[in-house]
Amino acid sequence: MAGTHVIGQPRGGRPLLPFKEKTMPASEIEIHAIVLRLLREGYTALTAAQRRVVDTLMAVC
Repeated sequence: MAGTHVIGQPRGGRPLLPFKEKTMPASEIEIHAIVLRLLREGYTALTAAQRRVVDTLMAVC
């Protein structure tokens, strides 16, 4: 298939499904933007101590 790439086989043995390189639909991009905005707003509402905990957890993940 033109424009289609297959990701290499994972350790489990079963190959992953092929995917096409293309951009997300506008509606999906809007949803991502809304989720990111809500995450940012939630983060800024945290106290400094809570932010340190979140930052530490994010650094480990």
